Amino acid sequence: MTSHVISEKSRHVSLLCQDLGKSTFQIIEKSKKLRTLLLPSEYSKSFGEGLDKMFRSLKYIRVLDLSSSLLLELPSSIEELKLLRYLDLSRTEIKVLPNSICNLCNLQTLKLLGCLWLFELPKDLSNMVNLHYLELDEMFWFKCRTLPPRVGNLTSLQNLNVFPVSGTSGHGVEELKHVANLTGALHILNLENGIKIKLALRIVKFVILVIDKIILSN
Repeated sequence: MTSHVISEKSRHVSLLCQDLGKSTFQIIEKSKKLRTLLLPSEYSKSFGEGLDKMFRSLKYIRVLDLSSSLLLELPSSIEELKLLRYLDLSRTEIKVLPNSICNLCNLQTLKLLGCLWLFELPKDLSNMVNLHYLELDEMFWFKCRTLPPRVGNLTSLQNLNVFPVSGTSGHGVEELKHVANLTGALHILNLENGIKIKLALRIVKFVILVIDKIILSN
C-alpha cells in the first residue's frame, strides 16, 4: 500500500516510497487502528522524532518491521505498543535496547539479526513472558558476556543459543529447568568445576528430549 491510499480504514501497510517522513506523518494522522507496518529495505531509512510519535499514536499495532534502517536508538515509548506481537529490528545501527521494551508482555517474536553494535539485552527481559522467538546471530553470542537475570521466566521461549552461567542471582544453571520448550542447540558456558557440570547434566535432562544438542564448557 503506497502513501496516497493510506486512510483511517487502513490496517496493513508496507511503505515502498522514498518520502518516508511524509508517509509516516500520514499514518500517524489517519491510521490510528493500523495492525501491521512494514518498512522494506529498498531505501535507506532514518527516523527522527516521528518514531516516538508513531509509537504513542498507533496503539493497535501487532506487527512492526523496522529492519535494514539507519535506526540508532529505539524510543522508550516502544512500551506504548501493548498489543505488539512481532518486532523486527534486524540490520539496524541500534546499540542499546531501552529497558521499556520489556513491558511488551504480548511480544512473541523479537528479531535482532545483524545488529553489529548490540552487545547486550535489556535487564528486565524476563518480563517478556510470552516471548517465543529471540533471534540473534552468532556474532552477538560471541560478544555477549552475560544474559539478563531470570531467563527461566521465559517459559514459552523456543530458541536460546547460549546460556552463560555465573554465581549471581538469576544466572545459575537451574534457570534452564523452566525453559522446557527450547529446541535446537544450547551452549552452556562458564561451568567452572565438576560439581556444576554434574548439576547442569541433572537439570538439562528436563529439556534434553527437545534440544538437539547441549554443549557444556568452562
